[in-house]
Amino acid sequence: GQDIYISFREDLTDDFGWGPPVKLGPEVNTPGNDHSPAFLQAGGGELYFNRGPTPLTQIWVVPMSRDGLILGEARPVSEVNSPTANNGAVTVRRDGRELILWSGGAAGERPGTIGLADLFVSTRQSVNHPWSEPVGMGRPVNSEAGDLEATLSADGRSVVISSLRPGRSGRQDLWMSVRSPDGSARVELDAEGCPAP
Repeated sequence: GQDIYISFREDLTDDFGWGPPVKLGPEVNTPGNDHSPAFLQAGGGELYFNRGPTPLTQIWVVPMSRDGLILGEARPVSEVNSPTANNGAVTVRRDGRELILWSGGAAGERPGTIGLADLFVSTRQSVNHPWSEPVGMGRPVNSEAGDLEATLSADGRSVVISSLRPGRSGRQDLWMSVRSPDGSARVELDAEGCPAP
């Protein structure tokens, strides 16, 4: 199946200085499909990834250092996984207190889903607390189409997603949404993708 690899570079500013990828060990990789890694440095380091389908894709986490050393056993993130729908590709805010995942597969497979797959958000008080029950991000981030694979900006204000929504120019295009600094309101973007006045 699919496996997860890690690569290192000496100079953080050298975009072409990556060394050869090294396969992570059996704590992460299994004979099945292990994919979509997301590393969180806060709290000592955690690697989030997907495992499955067995029968559904689930989100797992394992403690991992910055140098790729696995520090414990991988476990499913049961508080965010739905037992009735696929759960995929997480992005975690830099402080480790907000997680966005996609879930679904068909409308209604997960409560709160409005499309084929929707983005859900989960929060926690600190990296030592469990994640909250995921809540659908609602419109305009989610649509009736498949909305997948979010990536948060470093400041946590912008999210880039891939979506099959109407208006796309290819099969699955990238879309961006921006929220206010306190996270309370969405910022409208103009035609060039800049915050509108």
